[in-house]
Amino acid sequence: MATSNGSTAIRDKILASLARYRALRIGKFPCAFWRLSSRPGLTAVELEARKWLSEQKQSVLSEIELLKQREKINTAKTLVKTVELSRKKSNLAEELVTEEYISRFSKEVKGLGAERLNVKLEKTRAPKGRVYFQLKLTGSAEKVAVNDVLSEGEFRIISLAAFLADVRGRAEKSTFLFDDPISSLDQEYEEKVAARLVELSNTRQVIVFTHRLSLLASLEGEVKNQGVSHDVIGLYREHWGAGQPGPPPMFSQNTKKAINTLISKMLEGNRIYEEEGYEKYSWWAKSICGDARITIERVVEYDLLADVVQRFRRPINTKGKLMKIAKVSIDDCSFIDEMMTKFSKYEHAQPNEAPVSIPLPNELEKLLTSLKDWREDFIDREI
Repeated sequence: MATSNGSTAIRDKILASLARYRALRIGKFPCAFWRLSSRPGLTAVELEARKWLSEQKQSVLSEIELLKQREKINTAKTLVKTVELSRKKSNLAEELVTEEYISRFSKEVKGLGAERLNVKLEKTRAPKGRVYFQLKLTGSAEKVAVNDVLSEGEFRIISLAAFLADVRGRAEKSTFLFDDPISSLDQEYEEKVAARLVELSNTRQVIVFTHRLSLLASLEGEVKNQGVSHDVIGLYREHWGAGQPGPPPMFSQNTKKAINTLISKMLEGNRIYEEEGYEKYSWWAKSICGDARITIERVVEYDLLADVVQRFRRPINTKGKLMKIAKVSIDDCSFIDEMMTKFSKYEHAQPNEAPVSIPLPNELEKLLTSLKDWREDFIDREI
C-alpha cells in the first residue's frame, strides 16, 4: 500500500500527464494515457497510477471531449477575426472577379456602344469595408476617379454593362425587371440598350417599365428585327391607387388594334348618350375624337408610309418597305385628309355663332368603321 507521499506522487503524475496531453493537442497521438504498455519492473506508484486511471477512465474521456470542444470553439473564434474575414474576402474576390468576368464586362461595354468611355475593370485589395474591384479610366494622364468624369447617363450604361456581365456567368435564368433603364442616356445608347434587352429576352423573361416613347419605339423596332414575341401593357393611376393594369395607351398600340379599341368603346358611348344625355356624351366623344386623330396619324406612319419613317426613331427603314408606298393613290390621300379634318376640328375652340356639333354615337361609329374598312383594303391591296 502506498504512503501518503506516494499518493501525492500519483496525483502529481496524473496531473502532469493531463497537462502534457493538453499541451500536445487532441488527436495527435494514437495511444491514450490510461493504456500503459505492460513491462516488468513497474513501481508501486506506477501500478497505483494505472489503477487510478482505470477507475477514472470515464472522467478522463469526458475531459478529452471537453478539450475537443474547446479546440473547435478556439478554431471558430479565429474564423471571425477581422484579419481572417479580410483574407476570406480576398479569396472570394479572386474566385468571383475573374479574368473571365472582366472579359465579359469589356464585351458588354462594347456591345452597348460605350467603348469610347475608356473604362476598365480591375481587381483591387480587400481591406475592411471596401469593394473588391473597381472601375478605372484608361489613357488618363492624371489619376481621376471614374465618378468625377462620367456623366449620369455614362455611369448608368457602365453599371448596366457590369450587371449584364455578372448575370451572364450564372446558370439560373431568372426574370429581369428594368425600371426606365436609360432615363439619362442619349439616343445612341438608348437604341443599343433596347437591342440588348430584346436579345436577353431570347433566354429569359424581360420586363421593362418606361415613360419614354422613344424607348418604346426602339424596343418595338428591335422586337421586329429579332423576331421576338412581346406584350405591351399600360399602367394607370386611378382614384384608388396607381399601378392599375389595362390596355396600352393609344399611341403605343398598332393601328389595327387601336381602331378596334375605339370601335369597342362605342358601347359605352351609346350608354352615356341614352342614360345621361348629350352634354355628358359630348365630353366623352371629344376624348374619343382626340384618340381617333392620334390613331390616324399612326396610320399615316405605319400603313400609308409603310413604317419607313417613324417619330421617336432615328433609322429610316427602306428595305422591303419603300416599294409599298407605290400603292398609295390620290383617293387614299383624300380619305386621310378628310378623316384628319373631321376628327381635328373638335379639338379647337368653336365660334359661338356656329359651333361644330359633336357626332352622335351612330355617326361616330360609322366614321371609325370606315377607317377600319379603308385600312384593311389598303393593307390587302397589291402593289
